[in-house]
Amino acid sequence: MAYPPTLETKRLLLRPYDLKDAADIFEYAGDVETTRYMSWDTHKNIYETLDFLNGMRIRYENNTTLDYAFVLKSSGKVIGGGGCFDTGEFPHTAKIGYILNKAYWGQGLAVEAMSAVFDYLFNTLKVHRIEAYHYAENEKSGKVMVKLGMSYEGTKPDGAFVRGAYKTLKFYGILNFQFSAVKTPFNFVSG
Repeated sequence: MAYPPTLETKRLLLRPYDLKDAADIFEYAGDVETTRYMSWDTHKNIYETLDFLNGMRIRYENNTTLDYAFVLKSSGKVIGGGGCFDTGEFPHTAKIGYILNKAYWGQGLAVEAMSAVFDYLFNTLKVHRIEAYHYAENEKSGKVMVKLGMSYEGTKPDGAFVRGAYKTLKFYGILNFQFSAVKTPFNFVSG
């Protein structure tokens, strides 16, 4: 897999993370409410965000991630991120995840961003299957997955031990041919 190319939608630019994004990322990665359902700990300071960004740079160099910063075109602000965090099973399976600054929830931006990622994974990289999960109490994430055309595939009680507690996981998936049938309301701009 090559260094992630920039993707563009009507409202967003999806591009690789950069050190200059640290303040915007810390705004949401340091917020307890925004990170409540993440598998990683809320950032306590900007240095943890910088560590994350340095780690991303290394993963880009090693072609082990296809993770993007979600940049709002109208302001240039990084409002979230996501993509395929594990390329080890390409082209068979892509495991995806996403996060969005709580100030931008409820506007369809996660679906818009991930629709572009799905389009790239399926139509350019020819990935066969995309899968994801969410913690059972985070039903909003499940709604995003359904809007992306993913199907609920099952529940795994106490499937993860995160931050000192067991979490029940709900799994979703979509196959390449199923995505082409999904009608999303977002316009993609070739990148």
